[in-house]
Amino acid sequence: GRAALREVRAHRQKMLSDSIPRRLRTNPGLFVLRRHDEVLLQVPRHLVFGLSRTVWEAVRRFDGSRDRESIVEDVRRSRGLELTRGFLLTLYRAGILEE
Repeated sequence: GRAALREVRAHRQKMLSDSIPRRLRTNPGLFVLRRHDEVLLQVPRHLVFGLSRTVWEAVRRFDGSRDRESIVEDVRRSRGLELTRGFLLTLYRAGILEE
């Protein structure tokens, strides 16, 4: 009862908030299916999200050990990819990235 209600409220707050934690990590509970140049991610009991393999390899760099901005800059420099704040917020809200 109450624990479930707290969980729903916390999830709702996360979905409404535009803040992103400073340190993020890839959700270890993700089910990852690699198909050619695409990766399908399934968040446990939730949704399926498709990414290119290149973007997935960049997202996997989020392991919780480094500041989010340093990873974004590293990916920009090494891969030429721009991981925008909006994209990271979407991954965080979806449960692909977590605190």
